[in-house]
Amino acid sequence: MLNVRSANKLIINLKNEYGAVLRLSSYPIARMVNEYSIKYVDSDYTLNGADFDGFMIVLVNSAVPVTVTMPLVGESIAIGKCVNIGQETDNVVTIAPDVGVTINPVDALALRRDGSFATLVYEGNERWRFIGELP
Repeated sequence: MLNVRSANKLIINLKNEYGAVLRLSSYPIARMVNEYSIKYVDSDYTLNGADFDGFMIVLVNSAVPVTVTMPLVGESIAIGKCVNIGQETDNVVTIAPDVGVTINPVDALALRRDGSFATLVYEGNERWRFIGELP
């Protein structure tokens, strides 16, 4: 027997021939299919809590160089949370840590060209790992 219910969450009940039920549930269905949100920015921008759910793309499209600032997050987000940053122009997009924030590697905090994309992953204690197409 297979019973599937959904109300923004997938729940599957599997019943075997002996009557035992295995219940599986998951994240909201939209998150299961990697539905990303895109936030377009065209000027300097400071990341915020809503950006760190792992399904946000901050897409920079500006006629001038832009700085994206990583603020202190304290204990407001869990280790492993991330934000994705993309560049849509040839203008430099620099990732700048706020005072007290460390982003590694420290020598590669800029997206290098139109189409570049990077992810910042939170490691705890105000430390972030910068992964992607770096200079």
